[in-house]
Amino acid sequence: MKYLRLMLKNAARNRRRTMLTVLSMAVSLFLLVSLRTLLSEIEFHSIVTQESALILVTRHAVSVPGPSLPLAHRQRIAQVPGAEMVTSLWLFPGYYQDAKNLFWQAAVDDPDTYVGLWRDYTFDPVGVEAFKRDRTGALVGQKLMQRFGWKLGDRITIITRALPFNLELVICGTYTGPDQNTLYLHYDYFNELLRQHLSRETDRVNMFVLRTRTPEDVPRVAAAIDEMFRNSGAPTKTETHKAFALSITSMLGNVKLFLALIAAAVVFSILLVTMNTMAMTVRERTNEIAVLKTL
Repeated sequence: MKYLRLMLKNAARNRRRTMLTVLSMAVSLFLLVSLRTLLSEIEFHSIVTQESALILVTRHAVSVPGPSLPLAHRQRIAQVPGAEMVTSLWLFPGYYQDAKNLFWQAAVDDPDTYVGLWRDYTFDPVGVEAFKRDRTGALVGQKLMQRFGWKLGDRITIITRALPFNLELVICGTYTGPDQNTLYLHYDYFNELLRQHLSRETDRVNMFVLRTRTPEDVPRVAAAIDEMFRNSGAPTKTETHKAFALSITSMLGNVKLFLALIAAAVVFSILLVTMNTMAMTVRERTNEIAVLKTL
């Protein structure tokens, strides 16, 4: 601490350079933190919890998103030993008013089962009951409600990107949890629209979500489900919730490497700024050091 006064005097020697150096370091650190946060969100670290370790997702073996699966698969999956509860859904992207307002929607066929699957989420019980009574109802994450300024009872139109119809929905309830940016609607209403505009996809879903009884059941249940449909017309791939989330991220390409390269460039720029500041400081003190040596 005895050098603190000397350090402060040297920092104030050239106030402009000190201010620019501090600002450049602050901007660089802000970029590093932002890149790390973006990478964490892309890899869905915030939604992967201890409870989600018991969740398995069964999809078509081809790809994500891939061909749809028969809705009848649900009964067979529910009979696999170790599977505690199973529900089916159709997950798809859509937007509200403007294409930049893109988020995920999920059509669920059994609200009670789906709510029971996610024990680290809190669903408004009154909203869930209202949702079950209204076939055009929707359950919306709290962050999504705040993002668009929605209120309970609002009627909204969701424009789908990959499907030939839009959704006219009524917000019945909200939920909170690790992920609050998804909208849930009734599969019956969604299936009726499929029957009108895309009849070949009627009574089909693009994934099944199930909860196992114990963590030890996870690999055994996943292998049993995939073996059950291996030689069928719709083979499946069953993976953990985290693996499924990462498979969606992989569709964006090697984003992790791209962000790592940007972070490396930011670190290199910090190094250059530091070295340049040190070199300028030494050059300014050359005459002073020579005089001190002489004395």
